[in-house]
Amino acid sequence: NRADGFEQAALQSFNRGQREYFSFEGDGQQTFFRYMAPLVTTKPCLRCHAHQGYREGDIRGGISVSMPASEMLQQIKINRVYIILIAFGIIALIYAIIRYISRVFIGDLNRAEQQLQEMANRDFLTSLLNRREAYRRIQEEMARSVRTGLPLSFILFDIDHFKQLNDSHGHNAGDMVLTQLAVKLMAALRDYDIACRYGGEEFLVVAPETDEEQAFKLAERLRATIATTCFTTEDQELTLTVTISVGVAQLKQGETIEQVISRADGALYHAKHTGRNRVVAA
Repeated sequence: NRADGFEQAALQSFNRGQREYFSFEGDGQQTFFRYMAPLVTTKPCLRCHAHQGYREGDIRGGISVSMPASEMLQQIKINRVYIILIAFGIIALIYAIIRYISRVFIGDLNRAEQQLQEMANRDFLTSLLNRREAYRRIQEEMARSVRTGLPLSFILFDIDHFKQLNDSHGHNAGDMVLTQLAVKLMAALRDYDIACRYGGEEFLVVAPETDEEQAFKLAERLRATIATTCFTTEDQELTLTVTISVGVAQLKQGETIEQVISRADGALYHAKHTGRNRVVAA
C-alpha cells in the first residue's frame, strides 16, 4: 500500500483540508481517471490505531480508484464538438430570426413612412397631388424644360356652377363628383404628367414635352370626357353631370410658376365668361 505520486499529492491535499482529489493520467497507450478520497480517523479507529499516534480527525490514508478513461475522453471530445456545432447552429438560427424580424420590421417601417409621405403629398379627398408637392415637381420639370429646350404646358380648369351643385345636392354629392372626376382625369393623362387639386373645385395639369397646341387638344379631350360622364353615388340614388372650363398656357422663357399659372388662369377666366364648358388658350 505504498503511495505513488498521485496518491502522495492527494494525501497532501487532504492534510490541507481538501475533501477529494482526482486527475487524468496516461501511460502512453491509455488514459486513466484517478480518484482518491481520504480515510479520516474516527473514535472507533483509535482502538487499533491509537498506538500508532493517530488522533481523532487525523488523515491516516485514503481510498484510491483508477478507471480506464480513453473512451470517456474521446466521447467528451465528440460531445464537445456536438455542443460547439449546436451552439453555432443556435447562434445562426437566432441571427437569421433577428435578420428576418429586422427586415420585416424595416419593411413595415418603410411602407408606413411611404404611406405617411403619400398622405403628406396628396389631397385627402381626390388622392391627387396637393399644391405643395405639385409645385415641387413642377419646379423640376421647369428646370428640365429650360435645360433641354422641350416645351412645358399648363392646363388649369374648374367645375362649372359647382357652388350650385353643392347648394342643391349637398357637399357629399360635391365630394363624390370631385373624387370621380379625379379618377377620370388620371385615366386620361400620361404617367409623367402632373395633376393636382389646385383648390376647391379647381385642378391643375402640367404636361411635359407638350406645346400649347398639343395641350389644347388634351384639354379638349378632358372637357369632352367629363361633359359626357355620369357621376353616380354608390347607392345610385343620385346621378349628376358637370362641365368644366379650361385655360391653357405654355411656359415662356424666364417665366415663374406663378406667372405661367396666372396666364392659364386668365384664359380660364375668359372661358367662364364666354359661355363655360370650353377651352381657351392663353
